[in-house]
Parts: sequence; structure tokens; C-alpha cells
Amino acid sequence: MGLYTLGMNMTYKKRVMSIYEGLTTVTQKIYKLSTTYLLERGILALPPKVTMPKKTEFIKDKKYNGKSYGIIKGRD
Repeated sequence: MGLYTLGMNMTYKKRVMSIYEGLTTVTQKIYKLSTTYLLERGILALPPKVTMPKKTEFIKDKKYNGKSYGIIKGRD
């Protein structure tokens, strides 16, 4: 789909522009149909749903350096 858009930006002839426009339209329709088909049959997995936290927590201990998680080695 992206290649048609790139080609469209590099042409100045109306006939060629209309070809790229038609190809983009067809590609979008096929994508929509195939995605809907796969979702209806349970073949295409949806991305995980993540809830946003209601509260933000910050580290208050000034001695924290991530050593307990193995992030930073060699620090005391």
C-alpha cells in the first residue's frame, strides 16, 4: 500500500496518478475484507488491552539504583 503512495508522489501525469489512486483503493478494500474475515474466524489475534493506571508512583528512596533487579551491576 505504501509503495503506491510513494509512486504517486513521483508522477505528474494525470493518467498515472489515477492508476495509483485506483490501486490504493483496491488495496485498502482487500485489506479491510481480509482483516474482517480473519477476525470473524478468530484467526487474527487482537492486540492486548492494557488499562491505563489511575495513579502514578515515583521512587522516593534516594538509595535506589536498580541493583535489586539486576539492572545496574557494581554499584553499592
